[in-house]
Amino acid sequence: MFISETHLPQVLTPQDYTSEDQYRRELEQLFLPGWHCIATFSDFPQDGDFLTIELLDHPLILWRSGDEYHTFLNVCPHRFARLHGEPCGHAGERLKCQYHGWEFDCSGNTQKIPDAQSFKPMKKGALGLTKYRTETCGQLIFVTLNDEAPSLREYLGTGFEIGETLCGPERRLAATLDYEIDTNWKCKVENSLES
Repeated sequence: MFISETHLPQVLTPQDYTSEDQYRRELEQLFLPGWHCIATFSDFPQDGDFLTIELLDHPLILWRSGDEYHTFLNVCPHRFARLHGEPCGHAGERLKCQYHGWEFDCSGNTQKIPDAQSFKPMKKGALGLTKYRTETCGQLIFVTLNDEAPSLREYLGTGFEIGETLCGPERRLAATLDYEIDTNWKCKVENSLES
């Protein structure tokens, strides 16, 4: 049964769903400038726990240090190896590259270089991790890959207070669903909006 007798015209062309150029424009203009919810507090039961994800073609590592959450490019600046390849784990007080054992603090600064005497003297912090802005709303953890992005509170507007309420400390995560859909992102959004 239809509620309306009219049908809205199609605004997007088929190419808007399949064009690589269109996808790159959407990536640059919509997704890279924004904030993305990538985890919840419950993903990090212990201080020192980490989680690795791919976000918009960026391998990331999210790490809990005390009551703070830090997001870095999951790539060691020494030989460009992944710091960690597993989806989650415990790093302890420092992130450590699994290749040559370089260690990094919660600012991304290099703290230990095994066999450091073999390297020419470097200025402290010269080869640190690439760090991304990470903020929370309730128990949700967000990251942006854009240094110019507004604060998370500004970006979400009135949604920030809603998130604080719905995902507050008195709530607990009941379930998570993680799945990939082999389609353009607009198909999933449009499908959800139709219901």
